[in-house]
This record gives sequence, structure tokens and C-alpha cells, in this order.
Amino acid sequence: MKIKIIDLFSGAGGLTEGFRSSMFDIVCHVEKDLSACKTLQLRDAFYYLKSIGKLDLYIKFLSGKIDEEELFKYIPENILSKTINKEINNHTIDSIFKIIDNSLSKKDKILGVVGGPPCQAYSTIGRATNKKIKSSDIRIYLYRYYIDFLEKYSPDFFVFENVKGLLSFKDIDDDYLFTPELSNQVRKKLFAHS
Repeated sequence: MKIKIIDLFSGAGGLTEGFRSSMFDIVCHVEKDLSACKTLQLRDAFYYLKSIGKLDLYIKFLSGKIDEEELFKYIPENILSKTINKEINNHTIDSIFKIIDNSLSKKDKILGVVGGPPCQAYSTIGRATNKKIKSSDIRIYLYRYYIDFLEKYSPDFFVFENVKGLLSFKDIDDDYLFTPELSNQVRKKLFAHS
């Protein structure tokens, strides 16, 4: 039985590629950028066609003999709909949970969560550039939604990819985002079900 995972803040799928194997079943990707979502769908299409021995269709697409619309006619809807093109925020999180839950059978369990919330606000290189928008930069707090997914699904593992600057970053109130107290609170919440 494959290990079911969800992929958050997917981007174009760089982290996802590390989990594409016979061991894992990527239940969904959640990404707000439409171009990145198209890339994710094309990667899923590639792997689907490879699994059924029809990579010739993908090669036709790459060589311009068929377009994306024609290619996607050969891909089952459940493969294409793995990509959820939504920003994760207070208004969308419940609908994203619902989409994920509806894609699972009653016996399925999410065993892993992978992803990396945007790092521009924390990166030591980006801090100088982002300093003037710090008070309105919602990316600073997107990691909290990642925690919401961990709390909801209580996975056996998670991979949270981010930059070194996350631990030393101070928010608009000049407070560290990850204090020892917050780390302990998060740890207690995440491992309460273990």
C-alpha cells in the first residue's frame, strides 16, 4: 500500500519530485500560482502516461504536434484534479480540506505532508528588499497554515522546507516567529495524537 501524502505550497513541484516513487501516492498539490499549477499537472500527466506505456503522447506534446488541451484529453480527471489552484488562507482552508477529504476513501489516511511556505520574507537575502513591506507581507505567517494541515491530518511524518533565516526572522512587532515557547506548543499539538 502506498504512503499517501499532500503537497502544500507546491510551486512548480521541485520538492514533490523527491516523493515520486512507487512508495508514495501524492493525493494533491496545493498551489496558488496558475503557471506553477499547469507545470504540476503536466508532471502528473507525464508520470501517468509513463505508467501506462504511452509516453509517445507526451513526446508529441513536447514537439508541438499536439497542444496541452489535446494532451489532457488522454489524462483521467482524477489525475488532473490533484492540483488545487487556490491560495491557502482563512477563506479557503476549509474548502481545501473538503477537496482533500472527498478524494480519500474511508480507509485512507494522509501519512505525510510536504511543502515549503514562501521564504522571501525570511530569507537573509530578501530581508532588505522586503523590509519596507514587512507590515503587510502575508507570506510571513503562511507557515501557520502548514501547521493547520498537520493538526488536521496528524501525519506520521512531514517535510517542511524553508530557509535558514526563518529561525532568526523577527516580525513587525520585533518578535521571533519561532520562539522556544511556540516550538514547544507546536510540538505538543503535533504529537498529542502519537
